[in-house]
Amino acid sequence: MKNKENKIEAKRLKIEQQKIKDEEAKKLREDARILKEEELRIKILERQKIREEKNRIKLENIKSKELEAQKRREIRMLKNNLNDELK
Repeated sequence: MKNKENKIEAKRLKIEQQKIKDEEAKKLREDARILKEEELRIKILERQKIREEKNRIKLENIKSKELEAQKRREIRMLKNNLNDELK
């Protein structure tokens, strides 16, 4: 009888150990999934930051070109006014 009880207890322990291993494996898979999602989120944010930086640079270039064009117009206007005065 004692031997049978020991076998039952051993099976019960083996089942509990397997449950623990299964839970640990499930937890590891979940952690891996969360980590992968976080890495993807970071990549997306990095790409977004790069896009925003490129857009900022493009806007600065456009503004700079607009200022240069405005200065050229003003210079041209001043030259025309000066030429008109000299005539």
